[in-house]
Amino acid sequence: TQSTWGSNSLKMSLDVAQVPLWKADIMAQLASRNRMQTDSFRSLIDTYSAMQRKTKTLEERNNMLERESHVLRQSGGDFKKVTVLEEKISELQSELTGTYRSKAESVSTLLELNEQVKQLETRTAELTKELEAVRITLRDRESELHEKEGLLLAAEEARDSFQKELDHVRTQFESCEKKLREKEAENAAFLNQILHLKEEQANQLNEINNLYASVMRQQKANELFAKAAPAESLDDLDATGDWRDSIRVVVPTKEKRKWVAHTGEVDAISFSEHTGVLVSGGADGLVKIWDVASGNERSTLRGFSQSVMCVSMSPLGDFLLACSNDTTARVWSMETGRIRHTFTGHTAKVYSGVFFHDASKIVTGSIDRSVKIWDLTKGYCIKTLSCFSACNTVALSAEDALIATGHLDGRLRIWSHRTGEAVEDIGDIHTQQITN
Repeated sequence: TQSTWGSNSLKMSLDVAQVPLWKADIMAQLASRNRMQTDSFRSLIDTYSAMQRKTKTLEERNNMLERESHVLRQSGGDFKKVTVLEEKISELQSELTGTYRSKAESVSTLLELNEQVKQLETRTAELTKELEAVRITLRDRESELHEKEGLLLAAEEARDSFQKELDHVRTQFESCEKKLREKEAENAAFLNQILHLKEEQANQLNEINNLYASVMRQQKANELFAKAAPAESLDDLDATGDWRDSIRVVVPTKEKRKWVAHTGEVDAISFSEHTGVLVSGGADGLVKIWDVASGNERSTLRGFSQSVMCVSMSPLGDFLLACSNDTTARVWSMETGRIRHTFTGHTAKVYSGVFFHDASKIVTGSIDRSVKIWDLTKGYCIKTLSCFSACNTVALSAEDALIATGHLDGRLRIWSHRTGEAVEDIGDIHTQQITN
């Protein structure tokens, strides 16, 4: 039997090598089934076959002995011989019974094993399905993994490319920064040279102007001295008509009214012809409104933390502007006494401020070297004029087209309200700073 199985396996192997792939797959499955369902029970089957042969042999011997015993009984043979034959028959019967019992147990075991085989086949089929599903999932995951690896490789290549571009841009940026620093240093040196040259030119121009003004004054004085006739008295001058365009004025000799307005010095005052009030600002940070006729205080306006350096009334007297050393400027309503605007654009003391004639805007000057124009409707700065010196005072022309500013350097500058450009820069007016 074993040689038969071996020859069958060899034949199947040879056939598998010679058949097409699909047939080889079927034969491989059959061989797998044989290994599970036949080869595992080969020894049991061989034992069962041997028991079958032994049972058949015992039955034949038993039948032969029974026939011999029957013949001896009929022929009246030796009783002892018959007894011996019956004992042998009994033994053979017992042995045959044991063989039958073993056969039954083998059959039962075979049935149990067949049942186990069926269960294993069912479980194997389930595991095979699960394994196939796992294989399919694995193939999908491998495909996804390959895609991810491709994307990762592309991302790494893009990153390397971006890194190279970034390094190149950083190198260019550093080069540009270096060039910028060099240009800034060159511009600073060039600006210093220009300022130095302008200062020298301004000094030369001032000297020329001073010389010219001195010559002209001397020339005019000489002309007046040569042409003028000596006057004996004021009556003589009046009689000649030389003062016909003059008016008589009376210089006050004593004050009309006097009162203590602030705890410290009074730094600013403003008079309103329309309302008949006087406004004062002092070092105590207060703005006070006075009735001129009675000398009584109408109200006190608060809000500044330092000295009030400027107060100004609007043309109609309905608004009040005050500027302070705390870098702010405030606008009050004279009707309600409430703050309408607080302007905080300056970075240093604000010394001066004035209303436009239509009261729609104000202009302020500060020692931070800037002049700012504020829109009272919008409530913020609409234009900043940059100066070369601290601004002490500001004034407006009749049509608000020009802004005049007096500075710490003693120069008077005229600005265009429309363009914000300086149209005149006048020096040699005062030997020191212009304060008002």
